[in-house]
Amino acid sequence: MKRAKKIQKLQKIQGIVPEAKSTEKNRENSSSPAAPEGDLTDSLSENFDRFELWFIDNGRKIFAACIAILVLVAVFYTVKYVTEKNRAEVSAKFANADTPEKLQAVLKDNAAAPEALSASFSLAADYAKKKEYDKAIALYTKLSQESKDEFLARRSALNVAYLTEIKGQKDSASLLFSRIADDLKAPEGIRAEAAYGAGRLFYGAGDMERARRYLALFNASGAVNREAGQWASLSRALLNRVPAPKKSALPAPAVKTPAPAEKKPAPAEKKPSPEAKKNAAK
Repeated sequence: MKRAKKIQKLQKIQGIVPEAKSTEKNRENSSSPAAPEGDLTDSLSENFDRFELWFIDNGRKIFAACIAILVLVAVFYTVKYVTEKNRAEVSAKFANADTPEKLQAVLKDNAAAPEALSASFSLAADYAKKKEYDKAIALYTKLSQESKDEFLARRSALNVAYLTEIKGQKDSASLLFSRIADDLKAPEGIRAEAAYGAGRLFYGAGDMERARRYLALFNASGAVNREAGQWASLSRALLNRVPAPKKSALPAPAVKTPAPAEKKPAPAEKKPSPEAKKNAAK
C-alpha cells in the first residue's frame, strides 16, 4: 500500500497518466508489446529503499569514518603549520646572527636545520677572514665530509687546500689539490681549479713531472663550462713555462776488444852434460 502511494505520487510529479487496461485482443494485434506498467518507478523506489536501509544500518560506521578523516586532516595541517612556524623561527635566528659567536650558538642548537650548511660555510669564511685558520680548516673539513651537496663539499675541500697553503704547508696543500683534481665525482670547474693549484705548487717545488701532468689535465677548448675553461687556460699558460722533459741519451755501442793472446812458455834451458863440462874445462 505504501509503495503504491509512492508510485502514484511519482507519477503525478512526472505527469504520467496511467493507461487503461487493454484487452488481450488489442495486445495480440499490437505491433510491439507494451512496457509493463510502473517498472521504472518500482525500480527507483526499490533502489532508494535499499539505500535508505543500508544507510540506516551503516550510518554509525560512516559517521565514524568521516570523523576519523576530519581528525587526520586536522592533524596534518596542524603539523604542517607548526613545522613551517618553527622553520620560520629558525631561519630568523640564522638571519639575525650577525657575529661569528651568535652564529656558532645558533648552529649548536640547530645543527639539523636546512640553513645550517650555508651558515657553517659562512662561519668558516669569517674564521679565515680573521686569520683563525685552524678553526676555518676544521669547519671546512667537517663540511667536506658531511655535506650531501657535492658542490659545497668539494668547495669546502678546496678551501682547506688553500688555507693549508697559506699556513705554509705547501707539500700537504699540493697533495690536497691533486686529490680533488683526481676526483671524477667532483664538478669539472672545481677539478680544473684544483688541477691548476696542484700544478702551480709542484712547479714551485721543482717537481716538473707532476707539474706537467696536472697542468695538462684540462683543455680550455673541451671545457664543459666557463669556469673550467678559465682555469684550464691558466694551466696552459703555466704549462708553457715548464721545461720539456729531457730526452734520455742513447747508450754508446759496445766495442768488442780482442782477447789477449796466450803467452807461450819459454823453452826450458838444457843443462850441459858431463862430457861438455870436461871439454869446456880443457
